[in-house]
Amino acid sequence: MAGSTNFLVFNPTDTSNTDTDIEYLAETQRTSGLQNGIAKTRMHNKFYRQTSVMVAALAQFMANQGQTVSDDNVNALVTAITNTFDVSGSNLLKASVSEVSITGTSQQTIATYTPPARGNYQIDCYFRVVTAPTMVTITVTYTDATGAQTNTMISQMVPVGSYNLVPLIINANAAAISVNVTAGIANQVYISSSILGV
Repeated sequence: MAGSTNFLVFNPTDTSNTDTDIEYLAETQRTSGLQNGIAKTRMHNKFYRQTSVMVAALAQFMANQGQTVSDDNVNALVTAITNTFDVSGSNLLKASVSEVSITGTSQQTIATYTPPARGNYQIDCYFRVVTAPTMVTITVTYTDATGAQTNTMISQMVPVGSYNLVPLIINANAAAISVNVTAGIANQVYISSSILGV
């Protein structure tokens, strides 16, 4: 599933009132900053066009990675940027959550990522059981070339303690990859998980 963006190019078609590259290169206000007096329209049109083209291109790249890229919410934009560009080692981080409390006993989706195309992904999970043994089920749902899949990373009674699970490697189509958690007792399990492109 493709994402979306509302970042657009400033003056996308009419460049008749815009500095050429040669004019912009030689423009003293570009190299020395704005001076007192009347603003230079052609230079400003070039400046706004150049910056907006770059921003729109980066935003479209992020949208092509499945992100919603909008100027409506700064925190959501930071998350979209992080999900697109945060690199951990040689793996491109696609989604990551830390210390999510499982507050009920029904299944809770804690992390999700929708690839723009088929590719290889690694799912890592760490969790804690805090004060009483509880049944913990962690599944990963995704779609591969043969259809919808559910892989169970763990489904068993777990004593109090901290646990790392063996990473799961999948080849997923352009459909949501989700990490889902069910706890037998509410407020007993805290989980951290990452979906990495590999």
